[in-house]
Amino acid sequence: LGVPRQRSAVAGLLFVGLHCATGLLVASATLPFASPAAAEHYWWVLALTPVLLVVLHPRVLSPLLDRLFWMLRRPPLDRPLTFANTARACGFLLVTWLFYGLSLLALARPLGLTGAGSLALAIGAYGLAWSAGVMVLGLVPAGIGVREVVLGAILLPFLPAGAATAVVATSRVVQTLGDALWALFAGIALRGPMRRAEQRLRVDDPAPTDAAA
Repeated sequence: LGVPRQRSAVAGLLFVGLHCATGLLVASATLPFASPAAAEHYWWVLALTPVLLVVLHPRVLSPLLDRLFWMLRRPPLDRPLTFANTARACGFLLVTWLFYGLSLLALARPLGLTGAGSLALAIGAYGLAWSAGVMVLGLVPAGIGVREVVLGAILLPFLPAGAATAVVATSRVVQTLGDALWALFAGIALRGPMRRAEQRLRVDDPAPTDAAA
């Protein structure tokens, strides 16, 4: 769509970082009440929440990114990160975690996960499991295996082993299907804008002549 590569990369990395930070934030806010045992067992993961929030603050992250680009011999960011945009992104992500929790609860409730705190448990469990999977993103793709182990461990005290396993496995399938459907929808919807952006790039950056080469 004509967005510079550097800006796209920074936006993508910042999104993943904020997604992870808000996931740990909702887990820290819900699990101590919904599942004290899980909060006590994974306290060391939850303890990273304030660290991530501080690092991802624009006043901290912008100098770090500029330093990184300098080391890579790349120009600094052409547009500064702002607190307002970062806070807006976090607001949307907090709503996203609510729907993640509702998705997990829709699978777990028919198998026995009921009660007043079931939604808080579902939100916190998925937030912690997803964030833990992202933290080992360089080791396993999409946190596969890590997310399932953490999610299953949190659900086991509330569901039989077979039911917890079924919820965890089905949740991964449902999330992957959702990702694929949204990617397909976006690809179809953006075909026209992407084609026009490619044409503009060809006009703005014509092929070099033999003399210029």
